[in-house]
Amino acid sequence: MPRFFFDVRGDGVTNSDRNGLHLPSAMIARAEAARAAVDMVGDTVSDTPELVVVVQDEQGKHLFEIGALVRVREH
Repeated sequence: MPRFFFDVRGDGVTNSDRNGLHLPSAMIARAEAARAAVDMVGDTVSDTPELVVVVQDEQGKHLFEIGALVRVREH
């Protein structure tokens, strides 16, 4: 089963995934990245949290990015 790596960018910082996950396909990896991005952006306390999950394969090839953004507006 292929391994996918999920690096997370947010607030000017990139956290590299050194372990990765074994998943059946890139389609499953994309769904996992989307779920993770939404979960993580919901856990932030910034006024405009934005996260990007960058997915790479075992060879380090950049496959895709999934972004999530929450805007907080005071009234």
